[in-house]
Amino acid sequence: MVRFYYAQSFYDAPYKNPSVTNLFIEEGPETQGQQTLQNRPYRYEEKRYTLSGVSAGKATISGATVSFRPGSSSLSLFDRFFGGAAVSPEQTVSAAPLELTIRPLPAAGKPASFYGAVGTGYTFTAQLDRPQTQAGEAVTWSATVQGPGNLKTTQDLTFPPVTGITAYPSAPAAGYLPNTKDRSYKTFQAELVPASSGTYTLPPVQWSYFDPQKGAYQTLSTDALTLTVTPSTQTEKRVDFGAAQTTGNGVQTIGQDIRYVSSTYGPEPSLLTRLPAWKWLHVIALLWVAVCLFIASIGKKTAAKKHAYLAAKAHLKKAKTYEDVSDLLAEYLHSKWSISTGSLPLKDILQALKDKQVPAPAAQEFATVWKELESARFAPMQADTKTLAQLTGRTTQLLKKLEETK
Repeated sequence: MVRFYYAQSFYDAPYKNPSVTNLFIEEGPETQGQQTLQNRPYRYEEKRYTLSGVSAGKATISGATVSFRPGSSSLSLFDRFFGGAAVSPEQTVSAAPLELTIRPLPAAGKPASFYGAVGTGYTFTAQLDRPQTQAGEAVTWSATVQGPGNLKTTQDLTFPPVTGITAYPSAPAAGYLPNTKDRSYKTFQAELVPASSGTYTLPPVQWSYFDPQKGAYQTLSTDALTLTVTPSTQTEKRVDFGAAQTTGNGVQTIGQDIRYVSSTYGPEPSLLTRLPAWKWLHVIALLWVAVCLFIASIGKKTAAKKHAYLAAKAHLKKAKTYEDVSDLLAEYLHSKWSISTGSLPLKDILQALKDKQVPAPAAQEFATVWKELESARFAPMQADTKTLAQLTGRTTQLLKKLEETK
């Protein structure tokens, strides 16, 4: 509540609302009145607000301000020529700021039907817009809570489920009760659509609040409601598309495009006519061709791998440089396992050999030979016939070990 007291006339008095932190604020009604302060009569303008805490902790309310000019607001000829009220200096008065401490709500004992209301003196009721309906028609189930404070900031209520009925919640309505300053209401609604006829019992609806006077949660519960659902009396409209005359729905048969199957037996088909029906023979032939191609491809791949070993072994005998030996070894790995050594470091080549189930001793021998070949290629030196022959022999033995890997 904010009051602006004055004992003399004034004009041009804009009012500035207070600002808040950690609070919800909503403007309430405005009133006027009189009050005697220190043996002096005053008139006042009063403005009320409804506040509710956002979270536990400190909250602040800045001071509301009023800027005004004292004196009469009538600008007579005398005022315009000689000043007076028309030139009164502007004055500003401010209310002192306020601080609040918002205490946390206890977690122990908080019911599932608590939606954030804090106060005392709440009422809670529920009703149906009609107790009887037909299957497939909607009925409105509403629950209304009334009490102190601003109920707009509370969470929406959840209606309990009812077997055999589909509920469609709608947006709640909230506001202040007529002829009151601090009591509000909030109405929750759900549209109920029963699937079939019968008698349904709507369970009680619960709504809880925290009572600061008692320091505990309180739960309000409505009475159970009974909904009687009768069979639907609405007839389903159908259209007879086979009628020969107008059906009354604007649909008329123009013609028919159905050709019925003839019951007359035809002559026995000849052998040439039946040949295309022997599709299973085609399938068997295609499968046989596919199997042959598969076996041939496996044999071709095996032969290619075998040829790679024989070709590398034969060319090693003709190698004249370390680069020749390195290229032959690289070509063998590519032909046998599709390992491209030109773009892979040694550790990746060894990992690829491991993935191909190459035994560890053979992989280690490959690493030793490969390092020597790399050193010879990138640190050129004159090829020694004896040393080259030894390295060629070791490479030949390495190929033999690698060839034994399946």
